[in-house]
Amino acid sequence: NGLVTGAPFIRFYAGVPLVTPRGYKLGTFCIIDPKPRPAGLSLVEKQNLRELTEMVMDTIVHRKKEMENLMDEKTRLIACAAHDLL
Repeated sequence: NGLVTGAPFIRFYAGVPLVTPRGYKLGTFCIIDPKPRPAGLSLVEKQNLRELTEMVMDTIVHRKKEMENLMDEKTRLIACAAHDLL
């Protein structure tokens, strides 16, 4: 892998899947380090990574709902404007 053999010379990777409430897998929230970590992450670090991943998914879901609401509002406005033009 070019990220291991070249910059940023990754020596450690840990990730948690980003999964929607409906079970769709969007990708992975991860951390990388140019230093090896033979012991991996501590329990606290693992929990922090999981909590950060939850925060990211919450933000994604919230923004999606906001966008859907905006689109619904735009659709209503267009429908009203079209009705008024007739």
